[in-house]
Amino acid sequence: MPELTTVGPVPTRVKDVAFHRRSNTDRGDLTFLDIAILEVLRDDLLHVDGGWDALVGRVVELVGTGKLDLSRLARVVITDRSPTARTNFARLRSAVRGR
Repeated sequence: MPELTTVGPVPTRVKDVAFHRRSNTDRGDLTFLDIAILEVLRDDLLHVDGGWDALVGRVVELVGTGKLDLSRLARVVITDRSPTARTNFARLRSAVRGR
């Protein structure tokens, strides 16, 4: 089943889609890519083909090309209500720095 994240009310008439509501206004400065990474970290990597190593490798690539800014993401992660997202981000940031 596809999953989507929304700000504001969750649609009720859409079938076969799982919606997640987010209300962290700090997300306003994030790109779609930033939000995708944050959601993966919140879900404890449930939607990552290849697991942790694949995620780290892709993030290293995105940071290297300038498409992803971990500092911008860090400013929002600290305000996220998900302890899983905060823990996974710290682990990810450390892994990226180690490469």
